Amino acid sequence: MLFGNGSKGLAVGLVAAALAMTLGRASIAAGDDFDFDDGASLASALAQSRAQNRILLTENKVSGCAERDFVSAEIVKKPAMLAKTAEVKEKKWQEQWTVNRCGEQVGYLVFFTEIGIGGTFFSIVENQ
Repeated sequence: MLFGNGSKGLAVGLVAAALAMTLGRASIAAGDDFDFDDGASLASALAQSRAQNRILLTENKVSGCAERDFVSAEIVKKPAMLAKTAEVKEKKWQEQWTVNRCGEQVGYLVFFTEIGIGGTFFSIVENQ
């Protein structure tokens, strides 16, 4: 049997496969909005998509401009590996993202924290 013995194993396997397909589609669709060169951002496609959405929410609050595009991402502070415990490692880095807001270049610092297999967290600050 493909996903284990019994119908319970099959059900769990099908749910896992459906979730993987959904997440894959979401990250591909979100990645279409980025013009970043490969390797410009160290974050996964899913983390980039979530950061992009957060920036667009911020943009909606401060700007009346509907024409916004993500122009570039560059690594400002390279990843530093910190060991929380022997099992959990934490990696932190910073990226500078540039948004074209109706012809004006606006920068955002994006602070990423990746915690082992626990996921990636981020915070965003608009450059003044």
